[in-house]
Amino acid sequence: MHIHCIIQSVAYTPKVIAKIKAHQGGKSVFLITKSYRSIDIIIGEKIENWSIWKVIRWMQAQEVITFTAHFLSTIAAVLINRLDKLTTVKWVVWGGDFYGLPQVKQNYTDNGQVDTMSIKQRLQYKLIRKALPKIDCIIANPCDHREISAHLNLSSHCVTLNFLLNATQITQISSRSEENKVLIGNSDDPNNRHLIVIQQLIKINGLKRGILPLSGVSNTYTTNLKNTISDKYPSISIDYLDRYIAESTYFDLLSSCSHLAFGHLRQQGMATLFAFLVSGRVCYMQSGSPYYQYMVDEGLTIYPLDCINSGISEITEIQSSGNKRKIDELLDPKLIDSQWQAAFSYLKPHKIG
Repeated sequence: MHIHCIIQSVAYTPKVIAKIKAHQGGKSVFLITKSYRSIDIIIGEKIENWSIWKVIRWMQAQEVITFTAHFLSTIAAVLINRLDKLTTVKWVVWGGDFYGLPQVKQNYTDNGQVDTMSIKQRLQYKLIRKALPKIDCIIANPCDHREISAHLNLSSHCVTLNFLLNATQITQISSRSEENKVLIGNSDDPNNRHLIVIQQLIKINGLKRGILPLSGVSNTYTTNLKNTISDKYPSISIDYLDRYIAESTYFDLLSSCSHLAFGHLRQQGMATLFAFLVSGRVCYMQSGSPYYQYMVDEGLTIYPLDCINSGISEITEIQSSGNKRKIDELLDPKLIDSQWQAAFSYLKPHKIG
């Protein structure tokens, strides 16, 4: 039996399940985690909702060949720590799970400053730290493999997976807009560093109108963000996407943007970035982001927002074609399928005697 533990996400979860079914078919059991008390377990066509304690009792009565955590959540860590030693444990890295680890996070924040963890957070990360040495295989893009190697002392087998989707599955947005509107970040996550991006854009005279996605979330950060923008930058017109909308509608709205500006100092929002690059738009990232350096090394035309002195109005046809060609190579369907297959087929060698 192959178990896949997946976080609950309207956009993300169905795509992951589709990929798994394409490569492992009926051999897979899915755990869709919502909370310790609510985990959907999918076996074939049957769906039930269990607590984590019932999942643990059930797992211990099964022969679990592989357990794959698609995002290393605290719930996934609890389950990993209860597995038999013969089970091959895999971790599919999607960004926040690695870059959010307390021993790692300080390397991707301004001045190395991080918030003090609460008692609950310390207990949660203690579970994750206990699970990390049990991971036999790490499945990630080349940039994340490099960063994990630099910051975590793990001896796990590495499998490259350039991206969840292939080039044909990247959402298409219409040809480049002439509205000179900027997409600022990709979510309500403070790691977007929205205010810093706005300051950087103003410095290069690159912001009159913008779209700022907030993932349908209202919290202290988003409230303060809106108030600060209103008080400090009243002449800037910002459209806040602060309600949930369908993915197709979301990308239709993004078609009105001519530029993308990310403030992340880590890997984040890659599906949106790829869509903008393929459509021939100007994309800004932070020079300190390891993913910025990875993309530049691959030959993509992206601009370091924190290092330039004037705005880029548009990229050339040659640069646009080059971006599309490189993304087609990185996300070639046959390549992505072979990477998924390598990830799912890996089994750790078992010691004899």
